[in-house]
Amino acid sequence: MDLHPEEIDDLHLEAKNLDFTIQHLTERRSYIMRQLNAAKCATRALPTETLRNIFELACIPLEADITTVQPVLWNNRSRTALKFSHVCSRWRKVAFSTPALWQTIAIILQGHQDIQRIADIFALHAQNVGILPLSVFFGAVAGVSSQLGPIGDVLLKEEYSQKIEVLILREFFAREWLYHITPKFQRLKKFICDESILRGEQRIPQCYAPPPDPAPTISARNIQSLTLSRMPATLENPSETVTVVTLQNLDVAICAQVLFHCPNLIKYECYDIQSNTQSTLSEPQISTLQVRPHLTSFTWSFGWTSWDEAIIQHLRLPALKTLSWHSMVSMDEMNDFLHLFLPFLSSARETLEELQLDGSNEFSLQNFVHLLTPLKNVHELSTRVSYIMGIPEQLFLALEEPLNDSQNKVLPHLEYLCITSDGIDYDDFRGQFDHLAPAAVQMLNSRLAGSQANFLLQVDDSDIWSKEFQEQVWTLIEGGANLEIHDREGKVEWLDSNNRDVEVVLMDP
Repeated sequence: MDLHPEEIDDLHLEAKNLDFTIQHLTERRSYIMRQLNAAKCATRALPTETLRNIFELACIPLEADITTVQPVLWNNRSRTALKFSHVCSRWRKVAFSTPALWQTIAIILQGHQDIQRIADIFALHAQNVGILPLSVFFGAVAGVSSQLGPIGDVLLKEEYSQKIEVLILREFFAREWLYHITPKFQRLKKFICDESILRGEQRIPQCYAPPPDPAPTISARNIQSLTLSRMPATLENPSETVTVVTLQNLDVAICAQVLFHCPNLIKYECYDIQSNTQSTLSEPQISTLQVRPHLTSFTWSFGWTSWDEAIIQHLRLPALKTLSWHSMVSMDEMNDFLHLFLPFLSSARETLEELQLDGSNEFSLQNFVHLLTPLKNVHELSTRVSYIMGIPEQLFLALEEPLNDSQNKVLPHLEYLCITSDGIDYDDFRGQFDHLAPAAVQMLNSRLAGSQANFLLQVDDSDIWSKEFQEQVWTLIEGGANLEIHDREGKVEWLDSNNRDVEVVLMDP
């Protein structure tokens, strides 16, 4: 085609520009390659120990108590180790010979995944961890538990299971695994087995599942911390290494058996206990007192089964510091209950510091006095009531009672009193709260007038405090008492000095 001379000149100029761009990019590429080669040389020149330290620092460090760490952080650490092993043969060799990189693995199955590949990665961690302890988290969604054979094969292989120190099983998993938590798990110290389902930030228990027949027996000999939620299992008797136990949504017989099988407990918590009348577990065969000399924190829900009665009749806790007790005792049952409960509670009279009494208990003034008088060192008392039957008023009156004809009151070291409700609509029960504020102020005056004692009173509803009672509280504070009133939101607004209507009098200098 015919081109004008100007167009030909433009094409020559464009060609020269392209040649210049190509030359520039070529030089840039050469520079980058020189930098890359220099970096490779520097990396290759790194001593193995230095490279190993870099790998360890690059993996996200986990907290000392790994059970409090989100599984996603476990995965991030594991994935970082795997990425290092994919760079080159030397890095792979160094990564595989650095046991600290492989100490945690979280297996979270959420859909169609290659189970065999995940099992192979699990086995890789178990191999590379060497002599260091291994922590394993496992959780799966519904419908996957029937496909877990390859993972179970790795978990229960003796050369791998003997390395596991922390084992966490959540939501859906193969229940038959529990029958294999045997002495071959010789390093297992923390075992958490929880079938509740995570919804947002809360765990929602599934409906209660009765124990299988026979219930699996966990016989790993070095377990120190055990958590079972909706997962019926028993412990080998005795389990002298177990010191911390948390149980939820289990049959009362299983909860009690674990308690009686662990003589060295330090902390025992049991929630949402089920009384299964069709349980195949045997009735308690306990005839002598059992002392737990190290148990400092105890949580139990009393339900009038033979196991409940065996606990308060035969268990003594001389080192107890924190007791959370839930029960439903009517007035007709109260004498029988106190006959068993008072010796149980009095066994901790010298050490108990925090007491929580929950449930629908028809305690009278005299009942409260009998319960609380022996407890001279309690400084925190909480009660959560399911319905109002004058219980807070009776408690306030009991706290006015003198202690053994002295100037001291019942619970002489009490500094925190909390009255909360469980499922109560305060508007529906407004009439029954009319006497709560005057009873509270009368108790506070009895204990704090003219003193400089510290005291915090928490009542769910701040509307019970009329102007009259607010002024009486202020009088106590101005008299020297270090007193605070809280509701469920925190310190009540009217206790802020900026919100108080006071008359200011200016004095001549």
